[in-house]
Amino acid sequence: MFRLKNSCLTLCSILLILFVSSCADPDKIGLDLQPTSEIPVVGTIDTFDIQTYTVKEDSLVMYATYKNSIEAPTLYLGSLDDPNVGKSFGGFASQVRVGNTIVSGTSGTFGSVTNPDSIVLSLAYKSYVGDTTLKHSISVYELTESLANDSTYYSGRVFNKSMLPIGHIDDFIPNFTDSISINGVNLAPHLRIPLYQSFGNKIMTATSTQLEAGNFLSFIKGIVVVDSVENGGCMITMYSNSTLNRLTLYYTVGTTPTSYEFVIDGNVVRTSFFHHEYNSDYLDTLSDVSIVTQSMAGLKTKCKIVDLSKLYANGKVAIASAKVKFVTKTGTIDGKYVQHNNLLLLGSDSLGKNTTFIDALESSSYFGGSYDQATTSYTFNIARYLQRTLTNVVDKGQKDYGFYLIAGGSTSNAQRTVLEGGSSVKLIVTYTKVNP
Repeated sequence: MFRLKNSCLTLCSILLILFVSSCADPDKIGLDLQPTSEIPVVGTIDTFDIQTYTVKEDSLVMYATYKNSIEAPTLYLGSLDDPNVGKSFGGFASQVRVGNTIVSGTSGTFGSVTNPDSIVLSLAYKSYVGDTTLKHSISVYELTESLANDSTYYSGRVFNKSMLPIGHIDDFIPNFTDSISINGVNLAPHLRIPLYQSFGNKIMTATSTQLEAGNFLSFIKGIVVVDSVENGGCMITMYSNSTLNRLTLYYTVGTTPTSYEFVIDGNVVRTSFFHHEYNSDYLDTLSDVSIVTQSMAGLKTKCKIVDLSKLYANGKVAIASAKVKFVTKTGTIDGKYVQHNNLLLLGSDSLGKNTTFIDALESSSYFGGSYDQATTSYTFNIARYLQRTLTNVVDKGQKDYGFYLIAGGSTSNAQRTVLEGGSSVKLIVTYTKVNP
């Protein structure tokens, strides 16, 4: 009986030791039951080249009901000549709505006055890119087509406008630092464009029906503002919901100076448009030494992984990490041209159109894309994209259309980023071989 008990205790002790050992290293459980050739290889690292070249961005949505509900549109005005990219021109179209009720007639809002002392369009500065010391030439036209708040307006839209301008300023140099005194009140730096008195006369002599809030947008459909400058300049961005955004009629009733303000705010349609003239060494299908991402529906970089299918050469793999790093080109960042705070990746379909990038659905800490000042670079984790592409290409026989590197905030800033391309861009992949 005593020997039987000792045998049982010994057997239990051996089983307990084996159990504890197995729990201490769970990754090894069952490995001794597999042939050596079938044991997974953990943490294999490989490097792939990425073919990169610069292409034009698609026309982007600048105004839409859903977009306007998420963020107020940014207004663009300016022209610049970036030595690393080329020329870009920006302008905008906007409705102008009635502020307070207008009462027509000799005893009404304007009294018997039919010509203003002056009429001024004012707009709040947001930021700028380029050379702020050069002179601009700004023209304002009357919009001759109606804008609809339930329509979508794209960055390449050309708007119908009056043949002659309703306002113009030459030799304009923007001042982004000094306040402006209006009737003794100091206001933040902003753009002020004087319009012609004839346009003010058109408004002040309108009928009471035309001046009603519900009819005014049919009478004055809006404005179109454009700019030009030779040999450089800057692109100005402006807030579209600022209280400084208005069209002000200044006039005198008797001996009393007064004014009336028309409003540009979140209740009107306002949308920007762009035109670009790029350096000829971009916009081809050859792998570029320099690659560019540009806001304002400008440029993006097409990327395609070289020899991706070799990952499956010895059987399927599970991707643990796939990181691609883009480094800014030396000498392209200065006080005039600042890199993007973040870049984005988008997929590509068979027509070259942007599609959702699966890794972008993860957290930003996983996906990456923020500018690293220490390394002057942007790094992305594209593990899920790589796994899905491998499955589609190798298992399903589909084509790999690559992906795009694009500007962050493409419709809200005027920045651009120049990066090292070609062999400087590498994809580092960590993976585990999967048993067949």
